[in-house]
Amino acid sequence: MQSIFFTTQADRIALARQRYFEEGELPSGVVSDAVFQSWARCLRQKQDPSGRLEFQPVSASRAQLALQKNRLLRDAWLAEANELGAVLGATNCGAMLTDPSGVLIGATCSGRVHEKITPVAHRIGVNFAEEAIGTTAPGIVARTGKQVYVQGAEYFFESVNFMHYAAAPIRDIQGKLAGVLDMSSEGIAFNFDAGSVVGLYASSIENRFLVSQSSEHLIVRFQISPAMLDTPMAGRQRQHVCRIRHGLRTLANSDARYGVASDLIRVFQT
Repeated sequence: MQSIFFTTQADRIALARQRYFEEGELPSGVVSDAVFQSWARCLRQKQDPSGRLEFQPVSASRAQLALQKNRLLRDAWLAEANELGAVLGATNCGAMLTDPSGVLIGATCSGRVHEKITPVAHRIGVNFAEEAIGTTAPGIVARTGKQVYVQGAEYFFESVNFMHYAAAPIRDIQGKLAGVLDMSSEGIAFNFDAGSVVGLYASSIENRFLVSQSSEHLIVRFQISPAMLDTPMAGRQRQHVCRIRHGLRTLANSDARYGVASDLIRVFQT
């Protein structure tokens, strides 16, 4: 006899999805608010969850413009791509980078035997915006600017409900969204903390990106160990130049022995 109870989170999400799209019952407590709001936006855009989804690239001119406009971001991505690819090599995951509008501008190698969608989706110029392919992790991050994890049936289109994505934002020196780093697994759920890994490498890419944007600034970097400054762990201390003054002021006020910090504050105020 088949149980009427759903014992796994995937089963509960699938049921909540069915009830929402077929009966209008809100998926409260089952999917995150970010996913639910994305579902609602897709419906307002007249998208059909049972419709056919195609991962289409933007025009050649727009793709080329995205690559040119985000050259510094791509350079930061390329500096981390080999290490990230090696880390993900033992998993069933791939990684990609999109610009703020959702256009893919970088991806690690993919094409494992079981992958059907990933090789098609992870092409330069493919549009991952919510308006183009419904609810996805990079699309939600582009909308909200916050890290998110989207699994299986949480995707708007049924045809990709075996994909799993974790995505994190990358910001520029002004704190604005500059891009999205995304990790994906096709057909196999993450067997590690994908959110922590994608957040770590997004911070590392962001760190490199911020430094490249600061050619006219004096960059002061802080870490518990100098050996960690050029590793992904350096990204744990987001190096916004605008925060340096506050950090130095806090240091100066904490102990009179650090009077040198007061001199540094005056330098940054000039």
